[in-house]
Amino acid sequence: MWFTLSSRAVSVCCVILIMGCNGRGRMKTIVVIPRSTSTDMAKRMRQGVMDLTHQGGYVVAWKAPQSESDYTQQANMVREATEQHVAGIVLVPDHQLVLASSVQHAKDLGIPVVIVGAPISLSSGDYDAFVGSNDSQIGLLAADRIGHLLGGKGEVGIVGVSPMLEGFNRRETVFAQRLRAQYPGIEVVGTEYGLSDWARATNAAQDLLVRYPNVSAIFASDGYATMATIAVLRKRKPRHVVLVGVDLETYVMEALRNGDIDGVVALDWYTQGRLSMDLMQAVLEHRPHTQHVEVPVEMVTGQSLDRPEIRPYLPSPVMPPEQSFSK
Repeated sequence: MWFTLSSRAVSVCCVILIMGCNGRGRMKTIVVIPRSTSTDMAKRMRQGVMDLTHQGGYVVAWKAPQSESDYTQQANMVREATEQHVAGIVLVPDHQLVLASSVQHAKDLGIPVVIVGAPISLSSGDYDAFVGSNDSQIGLLAADRIGHLLGGKGEVGIVGVSPMLEGFNRRETVFAQRLRAQYPGIEVVGTEYGLSDWARATNAAQDLLVRYPNVSAIFASDGYATMATIAVLRKRKPRHVVLVGVDLETYVMEALRNGDIDGVVALDWYTQGRLSMDLMQAVLEHRPHTQHVEVPVEMVTGQSLDRPEIRPYLPSPVMPPEQSFSK
């Protein structure tokens, strides 16, 4: 049976009621706090969590800030969950520094925390497990795609997220290192940061093109940067700029089919969601578990989009009725 409970409109997306109570007759609640609930990434992760939750006895509560750049609101949601003494918290942190003290507080009170998607500025002993994409692999795949398409020559710019966020910064650093090592005729001329926000990422892409008018290619290192850069480049006719991005949202998939982007490093958010719940259940049930898991990524092009091996990375179709949420 499925229920939706409403709290403050911006904070609670939905609550799934699954069978099972603890020994004292109280439901065991796991709070999942993604960066937002409106993106394809969040929907794919939710499906993965739901599919595994069917195997345990938990209530799974979903909360998310209105904006992925609202770090303070997400930190407050972690603290609210902690004050409610939930069984566990699964967190996709917006910011590795801002969220650190809230995660530390939860751990100090004995509440298990699983981090998903992006590192956080704490030692591995201060949370129970991490599952995310291989950020180094993202940088390598993007560099090789651009290096191939440019024939080893040209100027490249980066529309990044923030120099303060370790995972995204690793993507961009490895990307630049790979180009220097394997494609010495290509120069990374500059980086502008969009802070995982559509408006800021749009400004970052526009600023990059103004400051470096001779760029031959752009690497957009997260989903917002990718979507914003597609929109900016669509206004340039002809485009004449190679674009490689990250995260296969529906908007980006359509752009691939239309030739508005030349490659996307796709992330498997379904598997990340499923593994995060598997790890949380292992922690709660005191079973042995892996502390750090990296999920492979895949370079997707317009030519490879319809291949069977790409299907796990595609935006989720409409959920079947038994797994859908009422809004």
